[in-house]
Amino acid sequence: MNRHGSPADRSPHQWQRDIARSAALLLVVGVCIGCSPGVHHMYLGPERPDAEIAMIAAGVKGLGIRAVDGERTRSSGGNPVREVKVLPGEHSILVRRVVPATVVYSGFRADAILLLDAVAGHRYSIHCERNLAGAGFWIEDEETGRIVTSASPQ
Repeated sequence: MNRHGSPADRSPHQWQRDIARSAALLLVVGVCIGCSPGVHHMYLGPERPDAEIAMIAAGVKGLGIRAVDGERTRSSGGNPVREVKVLPGEHSILVRRVVPATVVYSGFRADAILLLDAVAGHRYSIHCERNLAGAGFWIEDEETGRIVTSASPQ
C-alpha cells in the first residue's frame, strides 16, 4: 500500500497531481535521454553565421574532440564532443579515439594533436584508422575532399 492508500481511496486531486508529477518526470528524462553533446563554439562572443566560422566534426565512431587551442571542450553526460565551431586561422586540436574490446577484437585508445589552418565556411572531418603504429589521424576538408593535416598518436 502506498502513502495514499489503495488506488480507489485517492481523490481526483491526488490523481491529477500524480499524473502531473509523472508527466514532468517523463519530460525531464526524455530531454536528458535526447541530450547530445551538440556543437560547441570555441570562440568568444555570440554565435556567428556559418560563412564566418569553420566546422570541425568527428568523422568516425568513438572519436571525440577533447580540446581546441588548449581549451577543453565541455561535454554533456560524459559523452565525447563530436563537433566544434572555430574562427578561421590556425588551431591545435586534441582528439581521442576509443574503440572498446570485443570477443574477437582487441580495443584501443589513441590520442593525437592535429594542426589545422581553418578556412571560414568550410567543414572539416577528423578521421582515425588503426595501423601498425597504433593509429593514424587526419583531417579532411569536406568541400574539397583533400586531406589537410595528419598526425600519429601521442
